[in-house]
Amino acid sequence: PVQDRYIEIQTLLFTINEINKDPDLLPNVTLGYHVYDSCGDPNLAMKSVLQILSGPGIIVPNYSCGDQREIAVFIGDRSTVTALPMAQLLGTYGHTQISYSAIDPVLNDRALYPYYFSTGPNDYIEHVAIAELVEYLGWTWVIILAAGDERGERESKNLMNELNKHGACVDLIGTLTGDINTDTRTLERIQKSTAEVVVLCGEKFRTKTYFVEKMIKEKTLVVPATWIPGYTFPLFNGSLAFKEGFVIFDNSEFEDYVMKIKEDVLLKDLLTVASSCLTHDKEKDTLLQKVYRVSYRNCSGSKLLQFFGRSYRVYTAVYGFAHAEHDMRSSSGKYCNKCIHKNINRK
Repeated sequence: PVQDRYIEIQTLLFTINEINKDPDLLPNVTLGYHVYDSCGDPNLAMKSVLQILSGPGIIVPNYSCGDQREIAVFIGDRSTVTALPMAQLLGTYGHTQISYSAIDPVLNDRALYPYYFSTGPNDYIEHVAIAELVEYLGWTWVIILAAGDERGERESKNLMNELNKHGACVDLIGTLTGDINTDTRTLERIQKSTAEVVVLCGEKFRTKTYFVEKMIKEKTLVVPATWIPGYTFPLFNGSLAFKEGFVIFDNSEFEDYVMKIKEDVLLKDLLTVASSCLTHDKEKDTLLQKVYRVSYRNCSGSKLLQFFGRSYRVYTAVYGFAHAEHDMRSSSGKYCNKCIHKNINRK
């Protein structure tokens, strides 16, 4: 498990439990949950969705072989790579989906995805921020490196437009496809370019990070938030990385819950590795430093809190559904109880 994924699951469980204890929000309703790990694989994500819809056992599309408990909402996924095909499938069946991280603007198309919502930021906002950074630093020529797919093409064009608005020119747009020969040629073109700045965009590339690591030694990178902390570069060469901000919201029970989570044996080791913070166990510190070849240091509590940054979005996603459900149940005769979960986006 990865520390931020584990924290997101714990946040989901906390929020559901808090809603179930509230006698006024969803009276006479108890929320349950299924938890599936897509592992960032679209095929596995689709299989998990069909499994939930079909019920336990053999997957039978268009049939529900489980009990009569209705599925109210799907929370997730965190990546557009998996959230997008989920939205396409769930839209067919009229099920609500609320992501807390997928940020591809194409999902904002209400005609195509009427049942999809997100508590995450819009990808294009980051493009504006990158363009303003490039202008501020006086860079006039840059290279864009994107994934060789539909999203990569769409985002690279939008990023180029924003850069042009801020007085920067794009020397070339390179794409990584996962094919070693094609990607090698792309790398060679980038190496020959006189532009010293490479802007990455889109999801973290599904290819060997060798290509990016090699460029770091020769170019200055501008890394989007979708790459951090999914991949940590061994050498930055003066490069800059955007990182999602995090919100510490005023909820004393959640803060207490977070402190208890930090004492979880599994999470404690995950956080130690991710934050490079020393523990109180010298033998463990020595072992981890040898295994991961990094130097550990003493850290304050704020260093660890950064890994709870997306928790608020998970919390908001679940509560957003709960309040929508409450509002519809409170509507006098506008929706029948059996149809409530199907009409959550049509109110």
